[in-house]
Amino acid sequence: MQEVLFSEYAEALQPSPIREILQVIREKPNVISLAGGLPNPTTFPNKEEILKLIEEIDVSFALQYGTTRGVRYFREQVLNFLEKFYGIKANLDEVIIINGAQQGLNILPKILANPGDYVAVEGPTYLGALIPFERAGVKLIEVPLEEDGVNLDYLENLVKKHEIKFFYTIPTYQNPSGISMSEEKRKELATFADEYNLIIVEDDPYGALSYGKEYKPLKYYSRNIIYLGTASKIFAPGPRVGWMVAPREIVDKVELEKQGEDLCTSTLSQYLIGKYFESGRIYSHIGEIKKFYKPRRDLMNELLEDYVDAEWVTPEGGMFFWIKTKKNTREIFNEAIRKGVAYVPGDAFFVNKKYNYMRLNFTYASEKE
Repeated sequence: MQEVLFSEYAEALQPSPIREILQVIREKPNVISLAGGLPNPTTFPNKEEILKLIEEIDVSFALQYGTTRGVRYFREQVLNFLEKFYGIKANLDEVIIINGAQQGLNILPKILANPGDYVAVEGPTYLGALIPFERAGVKLIEVPLEEDGVNLDYLENLVKKHEIKFFYTIPTYQNPSGISMSEEKRKELATFADEYNLIIVEDDPYGALSYGKEYKPLKYYSRNIIYLGTASKIFAPGPRVGWMVAPREIVDKVELEKQGEDLCTSTLSQYLIGKYFESGRIYSHIGEIKKFYKPRRDLMNELLEDYVDAEWVTPEGGMFFWIKTKKNTREIFNEAIRKGVAYVPGDAFFVNKKYNYMRLNFTYASEKE
């Protein structure tokens, strides 16, 4: 094969640390994985339910190309769900269907910022956001988290000092920390954003997975917030369906960028999940998922208390424990693999690297494991 001269962009590409860890695990089948943020397959709709949904679908539409903005029927179902479950109200032209919330994270820095512009993120934050943000060439600035969510004083000082193009936050059962922003801070941040004309990008993959106190999304307090949601944690990740709810002018630009990326999100997936939403089954299904995950959360908390000398906050929802240790978790990772357990070293979730944290997932492994 002839030598391939890759672009500077391609040469700079780096793999996701979590994907590399999952590859290691696949090669070592006896390793118990507490690493990936995977839903448990037991929580997926069963085969009979899926077949029933397919029988209700008009395949002449479901197997055809769809509009880039998304199938109108499904966008209507998403709006109905968001209003009934969270109290979020929006217009149909403020919704676009995307290939999982991840596509939104890939598109937004391209349309909201130029290379070299400042973007604020929580510290720590979702690794899957850091990768596309960095590839877009923006300068990332961390805003520290407190026990009740982001440090608003720090964010305010940052906004006064720099022109921040947008602030990315996971306010509910945050990945990786499990921290939830208090209701008071949510209201303050929504007001603050309007006052300083700061764009807020709210990522809400875990908001439905509450095992105690429940929270309204930031979007509930302001229509100006860009809201990202997904079917991956409340239905299944395989269909690759998410949604963005934002002011129309932003959705219009996202639509233009998405046209060049993939034309449209799978129409079959949209009709499939749309039927599930329309039937109302989604609400009882979410309840079943919570009942399945909560004992696993409680068991991991008990085991940590019994066997681990470290610090953590018991998450009120979501999928993760965030452990602060006295050791460099990157250095002891291979030892953990040899002993049959995998986790994600915490440095992957920081812009300014810290090496004494680890993230543990409690939803995928069996209780016996």
